Amino acid sequence: MATLLKNIGRAAALLVLVGISSPVSQLSLSPVYGSIPASLYHQRAITVTALLAFMGKGTSKRYLPENVREYIAVLAYWIPTIQFLLLTYSSQMGPEYGPVVTEAVTYFPLLLLSVYSAGRLLECLDLSRYSPTVADMAPALGSYVTVSFISKIAAAVLPQYMGTHPTFTRVGLQMSVASALAALSPSRLIFLAVPAMLHTMLANPHYVSDKAVALLNGTLQTQNFTLLERKESLTGYLSVLESKETQFRILRCDHSLLGGEWLVTPERAAQGQTLPEPIFSVFAMLEAVRLVELEGQDTKPESEKSALVMYVFNFTCFSPLS
Repeated sequence: MATLLKNIGRAAALLVLVGISSPVSQLSLSPVYGSIPASLYHQRAITVTALLAFMGKGTSKRYLPENVREYIAVLAYWIPTIQFLLLTYSSQMGPEYGPVVTEAVTYFPLLLLSVYSAGRLLECLDLSRYSPTVADMAPALGSYVTVSFISKIAAAVLPQYMGTHPTFTRVGLQMSVASALAALSPSRLIFLAVPAMLHTMLANPHYVSDKAVALLNGTLQTQNFTLLERKESLTGYLSVLESKETQFRILRCDHSLLGGEWLVTPERAAQGQTLPEPIFSVFAMLEAVRLVELEGQDTKPESEKSALVMYVFNFTCFSPLS
């Protein structure tokens, strides 16, 4: 009885952790591809992967080692490193296929091994006494429902805590899930993940540290940009970038440019610019309406004029700047 409960508990923990990894994987892709492209095929791929894990369970037993569960944490630790390498090719892969290709070698193998291992653990239930159909379908259906349910709960809850602690960042969550998987199945194989851990903490610019920001700026400076500040929040991955070449600052949220302003340089000051101005000319055009004078209209001094101008603007560009 103790072994039965232990196996069920381990299977449930595996499914919960891989369910949490689902929105974390999408969050990791959204700053480069955008949240919509990252989720385009995600749920359908989860369904296909879960079905493959159970449909091919018999065949997989001949090729996968008995201790396959111990490799899951190793793969989880390598995911940030693999993503780091693949995201450098985001422009070539594009927003439609880039997320699918990236998750095909990161999250979906993690899901496949986790669901497969959970199915092996649930074999102790011996549901064949009810019927062969129940014995085959019940664990598969239960695993899929658990992963999907936990994924939706995590997707709704995690944004509220993003940025509140280094753990609640994209890379922080990936490392936390990997650590939980390692604790669930302790093994010496975890030493295979040491290079990935070192790369994430020392060479991954998405890791939360001063060294990571310096690494990121080293790359951005080749494009004449500097990262001034970044923060993960409820609304997404926020970053403020400054162009050294044309002297402007922009605010990004995930994959969208929310706005920006031209800085007051000595050259622009000589031309009459006294305050930072919007980088999008349409804003200046809207402001110019105030300069129109109608015939017969009483004019007021500029100091007595007032107006409310509201802008609703969103510009999306596909550029993995930060």
